[in-house]
Amino acid sequence: MSTRLYGILGLGVDADEIAIRRAYKQLTALHDPAKVPGDAKVAERHRGIQLAYEVLSDEERRALYDEFGDASLKKGFDPEAARRAIEKQKREAARRAKAAMLAPTAVERREPVADEAAAGGGAVRSNWVIEVAIGPQLARRGGALKVPVTRPVPCPRCEGSGRRAEPCPSCRGQLQVSARLVEPCAGCHGIGLTGTRVYCKGCRGSGRRGGRRCARCSGVGIVVQRLECGACAGRGLRVIEQVQPCAACHSTGRAACKRCDGRRTTPKTLALRLCVPPRVMEDRDYRYAGAGFSAREDAPSDLFVRFTVLARAPRGRY
Repeated sequence: MSTRLYGILGLGVDADEIAIRRAYKQLTALHDPAKVPGDAKVAERHRGIQLAYEVLSDEERRALYDEFGDASLKKGFDPEAARRAIEKQKREAARRAKAAMLAPTAVERREPVADEAAAGGGAVRSNWVIEVAIGPQLARRGGALKVPVTRPVPCPRCEGSGRRAEPCPSCRGQLQVSARLVEPCAGCHGIGLTGTRVYCKGCRGSGRRGGRRCARCSGVGIVVQRLECGACAGRGLRVIEQVQPCAACHSTGRAACKRCDGRRTTPKTLALRLCVPPRVMEDRDYRYAGAGFSAREDAPSDLFVRFTVLARAPRGRY
């Protein structure tokens, strides 16, 4: 299930119409292109907010988005054809996975490929690589093996949104926070005092007193009078209040999920049954087509296993 549009509005998948309308009004006021003309990022953000509101405020379009994700936003989208395609992909993936477990393919060793995730901003591996230690007898004759594998799955508590229903403790649901910046005062350059040139009172500006050079002004007739800086009240520092987007909730207005800590995924361990081919080679990766894990169920990936042959079979590991 895709939650990208919900994330744009900072809402969960169970948000009602009132919450959607309230979030839309707050975000459009915060990201108004009329306030910052010529800013492409603000205009792009405003278009995304507008699209999210149009889809989620319509019951029919929202139901299709919850079922098919971003694919339902394309022009001419056919939900029945999409359902048939998904079922076909699942059957094909199950068939490929079953066949791969029976006959893995040895390929050249390579590094896993990282794909950019559609939601969440992280990198999700499309092909998984795991390392498995086996004994010499299993490596020579082959056989079946159970391997515990940990993979990330959408957080069941927040349904993959990474957020809770409670407001963010930093911004209290206002999407922005006030920050105080301290910098040296520009009027006194951080000294706290300002200087004003005045005539010397000892010599009345003449530079001489009693026929001699005035000691107070060194014969110049002018002295610098030190006064307290009026801009900083003699502190030498100036405090500036700035309003900026909340970094704790990423401008969603909601607190992070306690279970996944805002990462949207949690680890899950399951037992994976592998078919070990005879005469295993340690310098090869064994490809199990369609048996990997993916960020989406309709996008199957491949599993690559790197076998390490030990002198003795490991005990109590699998």
